[in-house]
Amino acid sequence: MVVVQDPHNQDLDSFRLKRMSLDNRILPPMPKIDGDPDIILDLYTHRSLSTNGASFDNNDYGDTARLAVLGEKVMEFAVTRVLFNQTLPVLNAEEIEDKRVEIMSTANYEFWLDKYGLRKKLRADPSVSNPLSSDKDIRDYFHSFVGAIYHRNDHGWNDVKRWVAGLVNPDGRVPDDSESDAMPDTTFGSSSSRPPAYGSHQPSFNPPQGFSSPSPSATPSFTAPEPVTAPPPVPTALPPPPPMNGHASRPVSNLVNLALVNQTAAQKGVEIRYEPSHPVGPAHSPIWTVRCTVNGQLYGQGTGKNQKLAKEEAARQAWSNLGWCECSALLKFIEGY
Repeated sequence: MVVVQDPHNQDLDSFRLKRMSLDNRILPPMPKIDGDPDIILDLYTHRSLSTNGASFDNNDYGDTARLAVLGEKVMEFAVTRVLFNQTLPVLNAEEIEDKRVEIMSTANYEFWLDKYGLRKKLRADPSVSNPLSSDKDIRDYFHSFVGAIYHRNDHGWNDVKRWVAGLVNPDGRVPDDSESDAMPDTTFGSSSSRPPAYGSHQPSFNPPQGFSSPSPSATPSFTAPEPVTAPPPVPTALPPPPPMNGHASRPVSNLVNLALVNQTAAQKGVEIRYEPSHPVGPAHSPIWTVRCTVNGQLYGQGTGKNQKLAKEEAARQAWSNLGWCECSALLKFIEGY
């Protein structure tokens, strides 16, 4: 079993050498989270944005803080279960506890977050330079994913236990999807509860007359299917443009920005343009106006103290007036971040 220990009270050079030796380790694939994209969006959103009006409290799971509490307990049980079932050697109670603490170290969580690319996907307010600056932030962020997988997936516990088994023993055997929830016991219990070894017993079978059984050494032929390429995006039918009154037709999340609007337009196969006008007002405090057109029709008009702010507001108005789905587009934007 290979684990990374916390660098606290250790020689820093020794820790770096150990960390370097593990960087090439192949981790098991992280389970996908079932359900609508709201929960993914919430997981990738730091609380600094939630406090600015972009809250994603959900009637199903509440928020990521609740998922982190659930995930911590599920993770603790999954790790303990792997250690309990270890047979070479069998660990006593004190050794199980020590190993569990060692595996669930902050250094390991940091390593996993980096390897799975989760750290760079976390969106935070620009004023927060490092949203994962404390041990608690790091652990809660990882635990929230564990909690989401356990809570949302149809076979959440099976998904978590196989994933954690691969994290604890990256070079060991991980149960496949055909195995039941109970981990096979290879040490105790009767062998009658487990299927016989392959080849130990084969049912008798007499082929009908005129039928010749294929040779065991014969290799069936298989032709790989042709790869399927995705078609180019089909231009989306747009709703009629609303009258411009300087306001969006519906509330828009603070997470919607110019980059997201432009990316969504490209994915939908529509042409988006921004047309600034000359500023008005005194020279020391001008007011800019920018019009946002989609396929030649006006869908947004923003004003601001500078051209950038006006352009951003015009894009957000167009997003609202076009009725684009916020969660699915935000998820695609974050996944490609």
